[in-house]
Amino acid sequence: MRLFGAETGIWQDFLSGEDAWVDALLLLTAVVLLIGLLYHVHVRRTDMRRALAHDLERRRFLKNVLESLAHPFYVIDAGTCEVLMANAAARSHAADGLSTCYQLIHGLDAPCDGDEHACPLRIVKETRAPAITEHRHPMGEGETRVLKCTGTRSLMRRANWHK
Repeated sequence: MRLFGAETGIWQDFLSGEDAWVDALLLLTAVVLLIGLLYHVHVRRTDMRRALAHDLERRRFLKNVLESLAHPFYVIDAGTCEVLMANAAARSHAADGLSTCYQLIHGLDAPCDGDEHACPLRIVKETRAPAITEHRHPMGEGETRVLKCTGTRSLMRRANWHK
């Protein structure tokens, strides 16, 4: 019997012995396992694509919700005071190039402190409970407004509760 035009070699030895059916069964098993592995990889990639698409849809929804708020809304890293996310209302009052909440909101070089500018983030970190403070914000042309600042913990893992 000739296979792929080979008169000798591994294929001829493979099919000529008395145990050729065992060799054929081993080859068939290897082919079936390879097909199963390829199918598993395909299914995992499909599941991953679906999960990524679902995550992207949720992120877009959250962004739309935040952008629809008329009041400034910030997501702040509790460890560095860096603004991670801000809606359009918050960005409209911010100077470019500033990255911390106290720089963006008050133009300060250090975190808010004292009775007039109690830091809700610091209070949340100390008490692990939501905090509401009032801040005086200059609005331009000499106008000052008293605004309510609310701080809450995010729903992250306990190890990262400070963010």
